Amino acid sequence: ALYIGCRRLGVRIGFRVPRLTPEVKAIVTVMGPSVIAGSATHLNVLVSQSLSSFEVGAKSWLYAADRLFQLPLGLIGVAIGVALLPRLARAVASPETGDDTKALDEAFVLSMAFTLPAAAALVVVPFFLMQGFWAGGQFTEADARATADALFHYGWGVPAFVLIRILAPPFFARGDTKRPMNFALISVLVNIGLGASLFFGLRALGLQGYVGLAIAASVSGWANALLLGSTLLRERIWRPEPWVIGKFLRIAVATAAMATVLGVAALNRVPIEGWFEARLVFGKEVATLLVCLIGAIVYAAVAFLVRAVTMADIKLALQKPSGTSAVSTQDEF
Repeated sequence: ALYIGCRRLGVRIGFRVPRLTPEVKAIVTVMGPSVIAGSATHLNVLVSQSLSSFEVGAKSWLYAADRLFQLPLGLIGVAIGVALLPRLARAVASPETGDDTKALDEAFVLSMAFTLPAAAALVVVPFFLMQGFWAGGQFTEADARATADALFHYGWGVPAFVLIRILAPPFFARGDTKRPMNFALISVLVNIGLGASLFFGLRALGLQGYVGLAIAASVSGWANALLLGSTLLRERIWRPEPWVIGKFLRIAVATAAMATVLGVAALNRVPIEGWFEARLVFGKEVATLLVCLIGAIVYAAVAFLVRAVTMADIKLALQKPSGTSAVSTQDEF
């Protein structure tokens, strides 16, 4: 379809035999480490899946948990990371503007505004989510509970993996692809070492070892994020403004309010699901969706009341012209 459209516009597309020119060599030299750095999460998943094959059912439980775990990473981390890199590249070319620090500040605040509530939901109501969306047929309630245990530990690693998407682009924009690659490889080694130790150690104690794989994945993510962040701070590439802390604390307050509501719902899961199942064909699914919706409404309402990230901030971030700030920094304290 794209080819036909290009032809109609008069654009001629031909195929040439690739040649290893100096320009291509330069691209490959830069691209190789960046590909490895961006593949750390997938390498960790591959390691976890390989180790989980030693335990009956563990691979399915980790896979199901990983599907929900990847949702905020794809919607938030990738979107912000892709949008951030071009802006950072322009900012590096004009360092006198200081736009690189502004871009990181805004990306951090906006990403945490979406990531913290998502992570809180995975941590507070993992079984509610798995029971509502996955349980049924061959996937029993016991499977949902086992998957929820893994999802809980994946959940507190979500902010780290989103931060990696934000903290790596400043290196790439400066042509530094080796250090993110090294940090990613370190995180993979942490995941392999810790994951294998916890997996076989827990099994030796008569416990489910797959939970250790989820713990190792989140720990490795935080190791990568901390290495990236500490390097940016140490070299003063990123110098967060005071308003960033204010926004983050307000987001944390809104997240705590949402987590409290979700926690109450989790404690009353059985009567909530029972009430809806007695009246609707898909009562269990409707109950889960409703709980998620109420949690989102509570978060948005409290975030508005405490002046965390607002819709105006998001619109400015999406439609931000050059030279303006995407997140309001006024009256932060």
